[in-house]
Amino acid sequence: MSGFDLNLLPVFNMLMEERSVTATGDRLGRTQSAISAALKRLRDTFEDPLFLRTAQGLEPTRKALALYEKTSQIAELSRECTRLEATFDPRSDRTHVVIGAPDRLSLPVMLPFLRHVRDRAPGISIDLRTADRGRALELVLSKDLDLAIGSFDDVPKGVESAAVFDEPLLAVFAPSHPLASGCGPVPIEELVRHEHLVVTSGGVQGAVFDRVLNEMGMPRQQRVSISNFIITPDLLQDGDLVGVFTRRVAQVFLDRHGLQARELPPDIPAVAHSMIWHKRMDADAAHRWLREQLQAICLAPVP
Repeated sequence: MSGFDLNLLPVFNMLMEERSVTATGDRLGRTQSAISAALKRLRDTFEDPLFLRTAQGLEPTRKALALYEKTSQIAELSRECTRLEATFDPRSDRTHVVIGAPDRLSLPVMLPFLRHVRDRAPGISIDLRTADRGRALELVLSKDLDLAIGSFDDVPKGVESAAVFDEPLLAVFAPSHPLASGCGPVPIEELVRHEHLVVTSGGVQGAVFDRVLNEMGMPRQQRVSISNFIITPDLLQDGDLVGVFTRRVAQVFLDRHGLQARELPPDIPAVAHSMIWHKRMDADAAHRWLREQLQAICLAPVP
């Protein structure tokens, strides 16, 4: 039964209920000739007459009766899926979702997102895992992550994506650092003369900004390289290091730790961020609602 047209199933089920080509056409809003053509295709597909004409109407064959046990279940399952979609309510839903995000987005994005969901959907449970770039893509493809947010170079087939924001990079440092005495964008030539604290993604050597510097032929001095942001503000407060981070991360450091920041030249590209998810989750009502909430958090104005 290779290449079977699933659109024939409603015709078959209705013929079983009505036992009449004319009545089936009326119920489905189709002409009698269209129903007759569909019946012929059903007979050819299953190699059986399926229905015999009698004075009382169409009489199903044994094979038709056996098929109807299965096709009626398919129809009911379809109706259940439709009801699930139509009745999704975040206030009562009990979905469990696994989300991946880079460490740098934990405070500026994921914290307000988790609070937002907790207030509006108390029954939805979220497992937040640290994952960025290539690792996040791997976990989405392997179905270990339902949703991920971060900066992705390429999205492979089978993965859906949606842009959420582009962010400029800022130089962050202590008030006692030499860069604090200047104003306006920091010239790259001046920036690379200082020693840097670099926070890498998942332990991978280098960061997004290093790609830009390498293309310019101006690598920076990486004095300290770490793989998470927990001790980053403390190291910067020592006064001898500078770090380059996206605006949301920089704003957290400024607000919570009294650090300072300066913009980079306008020709330094912003970092694009997006959400990614496996295409199997695309039509899921709870998943779609969570994507909408995360996008709303990301689109909120940044101070």
